[in-house]
Amino acid sequence: ETFEREVERSDSANFVECLVYSREKAVVMTGNLVDCCEPGKLNEIGLWYKPWFFKHAQAFFDTGPRTEYIPLRQYYHRHSRSIFWEIQDIIPFGNNPVFRYLFGWLVPPKVSLLKLTQGKTLKRLYETKHMIQDMLIPLSELKSSIELFHREVEIYPIWLCPFKLPAHPGMLTSPSNKDEMFIDVGVYGVPKNERF
Repeated sequence: ETFEREVERSDSANFVECLVYSREKAVVMTGNLVDCCEPGKLNEIGLWYKPWFFKHAQAFFDTGPRTEYIPLRQYYHRHSRSIFWEIQDIIPFGNNPVFRYLFGWLVPPKVSLLKLTQGKTLKRLYETKHMIQDMLIPLSELKSSIELFHREVEIYPIWLCPFKLPAHPGMLTSPSNKDEMFIDVGVYGVPKNERF
């Protein structure tokens, strides 16, 4: 509900994003471009020793809401070091502070290297027990879609990013023939649902 409200505001932020950690818990993040920041509120999340972004965002459940200033380039690459949250399955101890400080500069590994070094068994596991899927869903269907993802695959976090689909013709067209808000729903990881 908070995410939908932020997305539909007439004075909405330059950036709106949500990470859904369970059916009951999600972190909604909003951001605006600024020229300077308040002292002590700069968070250079792209530095090698910093926690993975999705883990940093998850910490807001404990600390509560706050304002941070993130350099734009680092914000654009906020999910790069942890390959969204896929890295936790590849290097389970990778977000440990000691590992990050000593070896964080090595992360993320090149995906081509990972594919080159994986054996047939691991490749088969990725092909049959792993999901990487982005879907555009109308904002009006978001709640039922998250329920469906929980019921069918139970992969968390789920990434939500708004996308305004204009009415004019193009590669994608709005079924209503007017500007419509869609949500890019990113589901990446290993399903926890045993039926998958």
